[in-house]
Amino acid sequence: MGIDKLPKPGANFSLTNRSDSFARKLNSAVRYGEDRNLQDNVSAIESVLKSYQRQIRQGGLDRLQIREAWYAIKKKSANLTKEDERDIKKILEGLRKK
Repeated sequence: MGIDKLPKPGANFSLTNRSDSFARKLNSAVRYGEDRNLQDNVSAIESVLKSYQRQIRQGGLDRLQIREAWYAIKKKSANLTKEDERDIKKILEGLRKK
């Protein structure tokens, strides 16, 4: 499982509390997938996306919200490598409005 298989924005989006939730799929992608470099950043990603859950359910994040979320994750994560930055930006782009 990779980052590409994470849940997309929409009315059925759930960050937690379901078997197909974003947090559960992100954890399995990090634990069993090729994205093991994100293990130390998962809690920062989840905590920032929790504040944007309503907008994600309404159809996704716009460009400025993605930028704000990126800077918030960058502030909460102490050790970001270039690979981490690329993968986190890819996760946030997956939550963009269509």
